[in-house]
Amino acid sequence: MDINTTHKDEEVTVDILVQDANGNPIAAPALHAVSMVISDTGGGAALGNTKYDFTLADSGTARFRRVLSPSDLSALTEGVTYHYNIWSKETAKVPVLRDKGTISLLQSISLPA
Repeated sequence: MDINTTHKDEEVTVDILVQDANGNPIAAPALHAVSMVISDTGGGAALGNTKYDFTLADSGTARFRRVLSPSDLSALTEGVTYHYNIWSKETAKVPVLRDKGTISLLQSISLPA
């Protein structure tokens, strides 16, 4: 999924369904931590402080949500394409890559006062 329809001063809501290998909601979603990391490259280290934790929005479907605020996106430059990875990690297990894509903020127009 690519995120490319927002400006720097707008919120971005990211939802993800965390599923098992058969496409079913994971068992015990409350035991999973889901996070998103934004970087300059697909597999790169986090850009500044751009690791965002998700909250469990619906345990029946294992839907997790994060609302990225304008301050969350302050490290991003408008018009530049960044990459993100969304990971889930069950307690004491290896993290699993759940989704990846790109994020770029639309150019904003500043009008004189």
